[in-house]
Amino acid sequence: MTWLHRHAVASVVASVVIVSVIAALVIVRGGITIALASPQHDPSSAIRTAPHWGLFSDAGWKTVATRFEQRGFASGSVRIVTGTSLMRNGESFVLLSARSKSGRTCFVVVRGTALGATICRVSKPLLIFSARDLCAACSPEGQPPVKTVAILVLARRDVTSVQAIDGTNKSFQPLVPAGEGNSAFNGGGRYGTIMRARSKTNAILAELRLAAG
Repeated sequence: MTWLHRHAVASVVASVVIVSVIAALVIVRGGITIALASPQHDPSSAIRTAPHWGLFSDAGWKTVATRFEQRGFASGSVRIVTGTSLMRNGESFVLLSARSKSGRTCFVVVRGTALGATICRVSKPLLIFSARDLCAACSPEGQPPVKTVAILVLARRDVTSVQAIDGTNKSFQPLVPAGEGNSAFNGGGRYGTIMRARSKTNAILAELRLAAG
């Protein structure tokens, strides 16, 4: 098991820097604009019986869902694609989807109850959203928590695998369906971790490195 898998919920707002990507690739910086399906929100988890997965209070979820619907999306169509709770401050860091009245699926990243920009077209291989966080389990006993990067990743429909490379450790991230043929994952890693996206022909579509902001 790699460091990244052991500490998938560790988080940080960080820049995501292009290492070597096809020309069209764009990086989205953190703030409120972030899934590796993290252990606390595994697709089979019973927490999914609640629409907010336990990441929001009932009132907080109603606020977030209503704000998203007010952007022109069908009532009751808002759902969590992937997300986590930041150890640093307890805030929710979540990727949502909703269906427009014309039937199109769009996405938004939420931090706390603040919504980022609406994304209706995933034109780049990877959109990475990041937030600063801490990881107590990542540091030696008695030492302060380690500063880490929490990420939410939205992968374009032609991306069939995403590999995290942390030094000599390499691990493929479990992609979950996000809608419109796209996929997503949430996770965490150390600065310098590389995210490599490949197509079904094994061609490298993007390589992104997590870097300090």
